[in-house]
Amino acid sequence: MIRVPLDTAISLMLLAAFVAVIGGSCLLAALIVRVPPEVPATATGVVLASLEPQQSPQLPSVVPDDADSGRAAGLVATDADGRIIDTDQMARRMLGCSAHGELLASFLPDLVDADGTLRAHAHEGQLLSADGGACHVDLMVVPRPDSGWLVAIRDGGPRRQRLNRLEQMALHDPLTGLPNRVLFADRAEQAMALAERRDEACAILMLDLDRFKQVNDTLGHDIGDLLLRAVAPRLTEALRRTDTLARLGGDEFAVLLPPPTSADEAVEVARRLVQAMRPQFLIEGFSLGLGVSIGIALRPRHGNELDALLRSADEAMYAAKRDVLGYVLAGQPQDLGVIRRPALRTDLERAIEAEGLTIHFQPKIEAATRSVAGFEGLLRWDHPVYGRLQPDMFLPVAERARLMGPLTRFVLDECLKRQREWRAHGYRLEVAVNLANFWLRDEQLIDHVRQALASWGTAPAELTLDVTEGSIMADPERSRQQLQRLRELGCRVAMDDFGTGYSSLTHLQRLPLDEIKVHRSFVAPLEEADGPARVVLRSIVGIAHGLGLVTTAEGVESEQVARSVAELGCERLQGFLIAAPMGADEALAWLHRWAPGVSRAAA
Repeated sequence: MIRVPLDTAISLMLLAAFVAVIGGSCLLAALIVRVPPEVPATATGVVLASLEPQQSPQLPSVVPDDADSGRAAGLVATDADGRIIDTDQMARRMLGCSAHGELLASFLPDLVDADGTLRAHAHEGQLLSADGGACHVDLMVVPRPDSGWLVAIRDGGPRRQRLNRLEQMALHDPLTGLPNRVLFADRAEQAMALAERRDEACAILMLDLDRFKQVNDTLGHDIGDLLLRAVAPRLTEALRRTDTLARLGGDEFAVLLPPPTSADEAVEVARRLVQAMRPQFLIEGFSLGLGVSIGIALRPRHGNELDALLRSADEAMYAAKRDVLGYVLAGQPQDLGVIRRPALRTDLERAIEAEGLTIHFQPKIEAATRSVAGFEGLLRWDHPVYGRLQPDMFLPVAERARLMGPLTRFVLDECLKRQREWRAHGYRLEVAVNLANFWLRDEQLIDHVRQALASWGTAPAELTLDVTEGSIMADPERSRQQLQRLRELGCRVAMDDFGTGYSSLTHLQRLPLDEIKVHRSFVAPLEEADGPARVVLRSIVGIAHGLGLVTTAEGVESEQVARSVAELGCERLQGFLIAAPMGADEALAWLHRWAPGVSRAAA
């Protein structure tokens, strides 16, 4: 084999590389024909001399950067079939062996087309080394004078890191690390295109923080920036893994809910976001309270273009802020202040009497057996003018109008009536009813519960009353007394959304509870096998078990999370993985087809 002198080989490679970069294919052919005089005319293959790493030619970067000048390239020569015939020391180090006789494609699969042809235009790819490692590399491929190829390989990690940094800077908010307006618009366009192809809906939520301006004006922008950084993870924890939270600027955020997303699901996400913002933020010794106003728009109901959805969501968000509603679905009347007019009292009275209110049911299952343990009843009102209203939008009206008694009886009767239907089909299941803090103040609550149990023939132990941590902490002693009366009646009591109200262990150990429902913010991080999240949840479960309480994990949306919470000791699961809230008839049909089975107890 004839070896070309070292300096000649390097000169040929650099000339060919230069020509390849500028795209001069004709000039490249001419250069290959004009072999320097010192190269014998009989040389049919340019094989690498023993090149030391510091002698390897420098490969032009896709993103020019002076920092690349110190990174040497490894050189590999192949025959016409792509089989390695020579390597320099740097290449051998990168490949993990001399690789003589091996196909280059086995180390650089991105260099070869489906038909086995070498891609001379490739600029980057993945290098699979002999020791099983893999890394990204920059590539330069030039033909040898007779046949075969000369390939220069350089570590692509530094360039990729620079690109990642540039992308992070271009597409993310520097203060919170959230996606910015550009990235949000790109993801929203993709979600809308996917929704159109599948004939499904997606949603956009516009969020504006309440009372943030006062913080900036009174405490300064430094505190305001720290507050925004604290807001971002609080909002993220209330979302699903597939949702996108972005900061659009100032105190304005946006959420993308990809397809398929129904109006009910979008409203449920908005409700969780409002709840997530209720606890105080502790910033530099200041206890700061913020709220959030949210506007909701869905494709295609409120438009098929992104600009139209953003406008609709923005208008709804300002309506929510003006009328202090928390969240508003686009399309409701502009003058949403009318829901505070006396006419709404009449509407609510009629809805209670004519069954205009509905209960949606979401199942809870046993973590170990996946059998159904029961359902949680969720109150909804489909108003003929305003659309679906959530309880926190009309319960204050009910309290002021002294309608809490009739409303309590309606909720209990509807839940227990459906429970009796399940018993008739052989399903002996618990049903849970949410008690707002208004109900905890109702002196007639115990009488309402007792009468409802008797009317529907329900055993008290099959009724669970859910109370939120925040409502208990509003008046711990009075709440304790009410819950104790419910326990004495034989009902079960559960603390809902545990972990969001900052209750102390002193209160927790004194409260008459049977169950703790762990807030989804402690559950969702288990999707990533997060070590700290597992420690926190294990501690919560340990405390609950030490107090003799059952634990239910809320917001379970994947099998990974379901398995993790079961391993950590949670007895029950609830979330979209099992089922979303559904109407009573749909809940019965769901029971019939639930594959893992249903707990059936003999009468």
